[in-house]
Amino acid sequence: RQYPRALGSVGLIRVNGEIVSPDYAVKQHDKLSHKVHRHEPSTRGAVVIVGDTADAVAVSKPASMPMHACGSYRFNSLIHVVSKELGLRDLHVVHRLDKLTSGLAVLAKNATRAAELAVEIKTHETRKTYLARLKGRFPSPALHNLPTLPEPSTAPPPPPPKRLRGASGPPGAAEADMAREPVGHPVGGGGG
Repeated sequence: RQYPRALGSVGLIRVNGEIVSPDYAVKQHDKLSHKVHRHEPSTRGAVVIVGDTADAVAVSKPASMPMHACGSYRFNSLIHVVSKELGLRDLHVVHRLDKLTSGLAVLAKNATRAAELAVEIKTHETRKTYLARLKGRFPSPALHNLPTLPEPSTAPPPPPPKRLRGASGPPGAAEADMAREPVGHPVGGGGG
């Protein structure tokens, strides 16, 4: 009983938008609101723009960041960070990456393009590939014949991408084609 009284006396519980006395009797159709202050968990790593077209944006999502608002995360979600940084209002998740998975995420700038890209993924016209980097050797000889990634290309690295948050140094201009062809270099923010 004392907790609601204390909250009401400092304006954290309001009735119809107004601070009321602790003795106020709630009436039918009154609108109660309770202001809560929560600390959202932080995330590690920078969101990096890999490609940006008129109807989609590809970003490198760091591990520890959810794709969309969920649980304790609202502002520290990929959709919110990219929307805010690029000044976009209506981004759509085309495919999900788990919170603890880093990688390339494609966000559509409109619902029509989101649906088209989702169909491309479902029909395997566009593929999602998961890679794992391992250090060391597998103990079982049966696993030694698994396919491995080719050695990194000796081609010069691409120009630096535009970093959105947690980046150091001046942002670079990112110009990347979001074609569905490999570009010969690893995609990712590195360091983590």
